[in-house]
Amino acid sequence: MMLLQAIEGVSIFTFTDPNLILKHFTINKAAYAMVISDLRMASLNGMELIKKIKEMNPFIRTVLRTAFAIKDGLFQENASHF
Repeated sequence: MMLLQAIEGVSIFTFTDPNLILKHFTINKAAYAMVISDLRMASLNGMELIKKIKEMNPFIRTVLRTAFAIKDGLFQENASHF
């Protein structure tokens, strides 16, 4: 994230609650060029979050990451949503 902060004109918003991300994104969609999300979060997983964000802006760039091992099939099943 420090690398992104070094880019002039780029603002970074960080959240620990996916519901707050959705609220902020809904109000500030025009300010977003990319969303980076963890796969595993409380109340809403990263794939669900990205799907909701893409419904609001299908052109937004997204990155989904995790520190945990997962089955590749899980990504393959949901790849069409991104």
